[in-house]
Amino acid sequence: MEDFGSENGGKQVILKHSTGRLLPWTMSDAWVRSGELPTILSSDISAYNAAEVAFNVNFNGDEGIGTGLSLTPIESTGVVLNQDSAGNLYAGNSPLYISATTQLTTNSFARYSIGAVE
Repeated sequence: MEDFGSENGGKQVILKHSTGRLLPWTMSDAWVRSGELPTILSSDISAYNAAEVAFNVNFNGDEGIGTGLSLTPIESTGVVLNQDSAGNLYAGNSPLYISATTQLTTNSFARYSIGAVE
């Protein structure tokens, strides 16, 4: 699993708002949300590109990851983001939790979708 460094809490989940802004969360070793990192606005090109590179995901749909053109499928490398038939979300086979007892689902937050995990 990719480690984003101690300043970012190691494991992360990133949510994408319908407006395009990104909301990164830090996660514990058990994939329980432990905090939030600053929101990344789609207008902040540098930070947005850095998030695309860190998660290896094309969040803005411009056919490129970061500043270079890349046609890597979403979540083709690193930790795979999965969901079950009920909409519960997993990092690989490990459930993602908002709190110690509440699992993150595809419908947990209005206007947000889960973009990636690492």
